[in-house]
Amino acid sequence: MTIKVKHQIIHRLFAIVFFLFLSFTYLNAANLPDSIAQKSFILHTKKASIEKVLDEISNQTGLMFSYRISTLSDFNRFSFSKKSFTFESFLQQVFVSNGITYTFIAPNVIVLKPQNAPSPKSFVVSGVITDSISGERLVGANIFLVLEKRGIISNNEGFYSFIQKSDSLLIQVSYVGFVTKTIELKLGSNLRLDITLNQNMLLSPVIVSNNNENTSMNQDGGNTITLKGKQITEISPLFGEADVFRTLQLLPGVQSVGEGTPGLYVRGGSPDQNLVLLDGVQLYNPVHIFGFYSIFNPGIVSNVTLSKGPFAAKHGGRLSSVIDIVTKDGSNQKIKGEAMLGIMGSRLLIEGPIGKSKKTTFLASARRSHIDFLLSPFVDATLSTQNAGFLSAYYFYDLNAKVVHRFNKNSKLILNFYNGQDKVSLNNTFKLDNPQRQIQEKDFQNFTWGNTAVSAKWQQIISAKSILRVSSWYSSYNFGNGSEYSFLETVGSNTTLNFFDYEFKSNIQDIGSRVDLDYFVFKKWAINIGAHTINHSFQPGVTTLTSNLPNLEPEKTVNKSNNGLESAFYFDNQFKMGRNTVLNVGAHFSVFSVENTNYFSFQPRFSLVRYLTKKLTLSAGYSKMQQFMHLLTNSTIGIPSDLWILSSENIAPQTNNQWNLSLHYKKKSFVAGIDAFSKRMENVLEYRDGANYLKTNSNWEEKIVSGIGNSNGIEFYVEKTWGRFTGWAGYCLSKSTRQFEEINNGEPFLFRYDRRHDVSSTASYNINKHSVISINYVFATGTPITLPEQIYSGISSTQPVVDIYLPGKRNDFIMPNYHRMDINYSHHKVNNWGKRVWSFGFYNASNRQNPFFITPAFNDEGQRILRQVTLFPIIPSISYKQEF
Repeated sequence: MTIKVKHQIIHRLFAIVFFLFLSFTYLNAANLPDSIAQKSFILHTKKASIEKVLDEISNQTGLMFSYRISTLSDFNRFSFSKKSFTFESFLQQVFVSNGITYTFIAPNVIVLKPQNAPSPKSFVVSGVITDSISGERLVGANIFLVLEKRGIISNNEGFYSFIQKSDSLLIQVSYVGFVTKTIELKLGSNLRLDITLNQNMLLSPVIVSNNNENTSMNQDGGNTITLKGKQITEISPLFGEADVFRTLQLLPGVQSVGEGTPGLYVRGGSPDQNLVLLDGVQLYNPVHIFGFYSIFNPGIVSNVTLSKGPFAAKHGGRLSSVIDIVTKDGSNQKIKGEAMLGIMGSRLLIEGPIGKSKKTTFLASARRSHIDFLLSPFVDATLSTQNAGFLSAYYFYDLNAKVVHRFNKNSKLILNFYNGQDKVSLNNTFKLDNPQRQIQEKDFQNFTWGNTAVSAKWQQIISAKSILRVSSWYSSYNFGNGSEYSFLETVGSNTTLNFFDYEFKSNIQDIGSRVDLDYFVFKKWAINIGAHTINHSFQPGVTTLTSNLPNLEPEKTVNKSNNGLESAFYFDNQFKMGRNTVLNVGAHFSVFSVENTNYFSFQPRFSLVRYLTKKLTLSAGYSKMQQFMHLLTNSTIGIPSDLWILSSENIAPQTNNQWNLSLHYKKKSFVAGIDAFSKRMENVLEYRDGANYLKTNSNWEEKIVSGIGNSNGIEFYVEKTWGRFTGWAGYCLSKSTRQFEEINNGEPFLFRYDRRHDVSSTASYNINKHSVISINYVFATGTPITLPEQIYSGISSTQPVVDIYLPGKRNDFIMPNYHRMDINYSHHKVNNWGKRVWSFGFYNASNRQNPFFITPAFNDEGQRILRQVTLFPIIPSISYKQEF
């Protein structure tokens, strides 16, 4: 490099620095100081490049030029008819006459730039997408920009926003079960475009969306799955009613484990590791008994999103999945509703506008099972006899209410309420009445649990590019069980009474608030930021025992309660890199304070989606999650025995590091995908051998051990989304293990709910415009259990011989395979009230004797055997639903 070239580079760099530092002092051309405008100089060459000419002027006058190379790209070599110039005449003759303006920046910089340089005009288009009949906002609607061949998806408020580079707008808006709308406009400014879609009653419903449209800015393969609107009610009806959780159980990587075991087990995790949100409020036990039903009335659900990972940065506090349920706002057109009567239960829903302005809408629903009413005649008749009987009474109910007030098209306030409860009663009564001996034995047990949630959310569309949400909530979860036993015996004039009463109660209360901001920065960049704080109040248990038995002393034990404060801040960045790559980078920062202990957590999130072709998508992701609470349970039946505890000085939070790799293919009505995952969980808890929450030791920390969990698997998925025949099938091959130093001699063992092979499928066929038949099929390898390795006889104080069982290795025996087929037929027709639907079906149509648990027993010849216990044979159902 010559000295002269170096000199030119230094001059230009120096000019740029002055331009940036002194830009606030600039004067335009009209205010060019006379001392500079009249300054003269002489050019010593008549022919030269423009760069060489400017260098010569700088040397003579001390003035420096700043410009982009492209600004002078059209100047080749100049010829000058004269040698002497004033500075102003040179600028006018050479630059202004050729469409280049100049700006003076004190003390000695001249900035050159094109005059009226054409800059691409951009417009911001935004709005909300709603149902034309009910006014409900449509979550997850697709907006495809035809000319630019890209698209976006409406968010949980039905809001969308994008930047349009051209004044010609051509978009197609589509949503499951609605007629696609095409809109063509000429833009002259930013546009607020609210869109209504009409329902397509003849359209065969698309059951599930994998969020795999290659037009979306928000993609992560098949790890996020969305169920939309009324399509939830079309899937897997049991006893005449569909259910959110039962539908999710048909997806690969999501397992129910079997009858009698509530909750969802996602990719080797346990039910407490699922973050379940109802309109943004987390719930602790979202299922009713036996796991048959979730607590979510299907009639009120607008949208359900299941995230198996990698997770959005706004979510934290759980390890395995996020299940986000959004309820309907209520119709703003007219009062309407639906009522259903079935074998298991009934429900009622009413929604509509309040007032003439229709700015306020409401939605209210109630659901109750009536098994107890069906059983009560048999219970009363049996208890009046002298025979022994084991009878149960059970019911649950759900209450939902929602009020939405819209101040204007950009602002609304949402109030939500939920309350639900389960109650189970087990009664084993025996009576004996004869002249020599009278016996009255009473054995009564009850279990109750339920959730309550109240929330308020204010939502504001700040601009065409941003939306703000502020919310506060209160939620509680209560669990309790009790037992009353008495034995009254009369022989002649002697009467003996033995009794004991036992009661256990636990309670959780949360009070929280959060703020979220979505901002669409540029055409290819969107950010989400927010923060939340939650105060957790946990009462792990209060146990009360009264008795006159010599080996049971009356006592009341209160397990140590604690409060924890969880605060978090998050940010997400979504970048579209070129036409075929989407990058999401974010992080979740949290701090958890309990007693004198603070836990700080940095949880990075990353996902990358690459569109290999228009139909083929490759994605990869990583996320770290941390959970500050734990669920201890020693129950394998549908009645929960919940002991929720917070992390403490001695109990560290659970953590999970998860990697995902996905390949998905989509063509018109066909979708297929492969998803691989790997998870490592640390600080998972387990009861020590022989320990449980029923033992009245107030220091529960002594009953548990901490260890690690590993889960790896691969999922396959195919789906048909269009036509008279729709449905999907999934297969998951996985292995989930746990390892604790003080259990199983420190060796890894299979997780209690490990399923090596899991197959699930659902299919619906529209026989005609009034009739639909649907079939679900589930197959899974058996779950591991622990069985006795040795049995020997011992002696007790009450019996001469007692069998003593020595357990073998933890979960070293695999139960028989599980498979089940459900069939349902629905017929719908419009009548004077509205639409009515009859449903007929069979649960476990093949009457498969699936294992609930296995226990040692004797056969008729007195030989030792393992006996399988089954809960449910084939169960028929019928229901009637009327919309009005």
